[in-house]
Amino acid sequence: MAIKGDKRTAPGRTYVYLLVLAYYVASTLSSCVTKQLIQHYPRPLTVALAQQIIATLGSVARMGSFHSAIREWRTVLPVAIATTANVVLYRIALVYISLSFAQAIKTLQPLFAVMLSSVLLHERNTPRRVLALVLLLCGVAIATSTEVSFSLVGFACCVAAVFAQALQAVLQKSLLVHNGMPAEEVFASAAVCELGILMPLWVAVDAPAFAAGQPPHLIASGALPLLLLNSACNFATQLLSFAVLCAVVSPVTTAVVSTFKRVVTIVCAVVWFHTPITLMHALGIVLAVVGVLLYEEAHASMQPSDPKAATPLLHEMPLSLSLNPRRGKLPGAAASANGVCNGAHLATERRPCCRGLSASSSCSSSLCAAV
Repeated sequence: MAIKGDKRTAPGRTYVYLLVLAYYVASTLSSCVTKQLIQHYPRPLTVALAQQIIATLGSVARMGSFHSAIREWRTVLPVAIATTANVVLYRIALVYISLSFAQAIKTLQPLFAVMLSSVLLHERNTPRRVLALVLLLCGVAIATSTEVSFSLVGFACCVAAVFAQALQAVLQKSLLVHNGMPAEEVFASAAVCELGILMPLWVAVDAPAFAAGQPPHLIASGALPLLLLNSACNFATQLLSFAVLCAVVSPVTTAVVSTFKRVVTIVCAVVWFHTPITLMHALGIVLAVVGVLLYEEAHASMQPSDPKAATPLLHEMPLSLSLNPRRGKLPGAAASANGVCNGAHLATERRPCCRGLSASSSCSSSLCAAV
């Protein structure tokens, strides 16, 4: 809401709205192009490897040297393994199921995150959060039972990917919050480790077929332009997600932005791929999304907020992209609000909003969830 007498309020809010819009466009385009690419070129490991190469180069450039990027590789290796499993399994799932159904399944992340947080971090849950998770589970169950193009393999891979994503988020929260590890080292080291895990997998699975010239061919199938576009969109989504994270003050607003992004992706996927859906299937997706929103709101309401930022929902200080951590570091609390995003980060200066955003941290669906 506008602050009376502040001439910077309207331009600042317009900037943030445009930032959120750009984030939605990049994220939705990344998700839809990933699905279309896998339809033309069903090699999930190759798709994941191309995206990871771009992300790793950005992370190494941000740290300034390869040595700095791998300094903490042993510590972040469990996070990297979980993230790699999430990325690969989700892209395998897209070979078998529709994008809209996969996005509906991904709303299960809070459920797995709560289970893992209770076991690993000994966190307690309120009745409001449990009720929201029950609603979420009911929605996913309805969507699953009414899915027209249901595939058991695709469903199992997608559920496993969501579990890996939740595990990655909980492990990262432990590093950033409990161990006090600098965020830039976590992201950079994880990116390099993930590339190191993906490369031998690609050599073992896709490289022999690629060398033998077995179809589908990357160039002949027309998949190469899509692969380049997909990698660029994925990297842009990572950058914009951090920009939105630091531009939004209220944790509840962060939850709304994150949840509505899922809605936009599902709707655009249905239109893009002409996915047939029934009324009950749509109802199940709606229930799942509402469950996520209620969970996010309940989780965010438990966290302390910045009293100076209690009135405006949006932060209006200018943001700047930076690939050099010396020019600005993303606070650990802010970084923990997202999953490991494996890309360049935003320099943030004097950001009270970032300190309060650990509210919607690893135990909820993140702005920068893998697409």
